[in-house]
Amino acid sequence: MSQSGNLSLTGKIDNGISRILCQILNTLKTLLLWLTGLMIVVLLPFAIFEYGEGLADMSLLEWAFVVLSGLLVWRHVHYCQHFSTGFWKGASRLLVSLGILTVVELVVIGLCEIFLWQSEYEELPKQYLLEDDPLVKLATYATLLIALYLAAPTGLRSTATKDEQQDEKPSLSPDEADSATSDTFKEPTL
Repeated sequence: MSQSGNLSLTGKIDNGISRILCQILNTLKTLLLWLTGLMIVVLLPFAIFEYGEGLADMSLLEWAFVVLSGLLVWRHVHYCQHFSTGFWKGASRLLVSLGILTVVELVVIGLCEIFLWQSEYEELPKQYLLEDDPLVKLATYATLLIALYLAAPTGLRSTATKDEQQDEKPSLSPDEADSATSDTFKEPTL
């Protein structure tokens, strides 16, 4: 079976509508993750200073979280400068990473609650999630620290597509291609 590269008019319209809808959904997904990360950044001080007593309000876990998050934000800024990411792209990476891991954490908490409500331990989610449980705080802060760690850029982004990269490589003759690809093993010639 051979496929032709040309679509009919209705195929082109259908393909165009599909591309537009996928782009809209992708933009909406990124925007919602960005807003979720921004919400976490804005609400985090209220979670740490929940009683309004200043630094005396912070527990040892919260002190450790603040110090580690400060170091991870410094690491993020350093890598953004090193890889020339730029302020807005670096901030977007940070907020999207926070948003993704927050959504994952909420899904895991929701699945655990559904599982526990179906079992005989019906009161367990209320006991741990509604009260100030250190284990839940530890899991939340650990998730946020992982998000900060993963948000840092790891390398320069290549803007060239695969086709452009292949076009840039010089074409080799068959003998040169064999010698370039097979340095360690050469078949004996007769």
